Amino acid sequence: MQHQSDSHLKNNSNFTVLTELNDNNIKNLMLADRYAIVKLIIKELHKMYIKGTVHPNLKLDIISAQKNLNNKWQITIKPDSTKPSIFYICPETQLKQEKTFASNIYSLAFIITELLNGENIRDEKVVDGTLDEFLTESFSKGNAVHIVNPNNRIPKTLFQVLEKAQAFNPEDRPSLAELSCAIYEVSNPYSISIFAGSREAAEAQMNTASTPTLGA
Repeated sequence: MQHQSDSHLKNNSNFTVLTELNDNNIKNLMLADRYAIVKLIIKELHKMYIKGTVHPNLKLDIISAQKNLNNKWQITIKPDSTKPSIFYICPETQLKQEKTFASNIYSLAFIITELLNGENIRDEKVVDGTLDEFLTESFSKGNAVHIVNPNNRIPKTLFQVLEKAQAFNPEDRPSLAELSCAIYEVSNPYSISIFAGSREAAEAQMNTASTPTLGA
């Protein structure tokens, strides 16, 4: 099947295919579709977590999504990418330190923010030099690059968790279970997380697995 090379979006009578998620096509998605895709991304990352896998280069455009006849979305996260994006790189990666699953949480917060806003939104300001130099200098000083929430498009309770995921110290970032609960609570109050039971049970379930590191 051929896909449109400009927007990576194709519609026909059977399904919708997004061969890669990017600013050109996510802005055309309904909000409910964006939340559905976010939930599926979290599910896929949970599978990686329980296998002890850390994605080496998690970013928006390595994710493809397809909506079938039953109005259900399916996604695929490519295992690797040859073109890293500086925007998604966490402090420990930029500073050549050990990368853990918390590094994926950092990148995931950017992805969720982009999806729910329908566009690429960050607040970094580069005055001189390159973005790579800017991030290295900022991270070396213990400063993180933060996401923003213009017009309060993302509910406050969820955005607070996403901000927490941008913490410079990996240990201060939320677990995948906490992030999942926050997503489900704002998207559908009557839905439960992908993890069984309450928030406490979700945290316990996630904590039963050892924290993977890159290459584990």
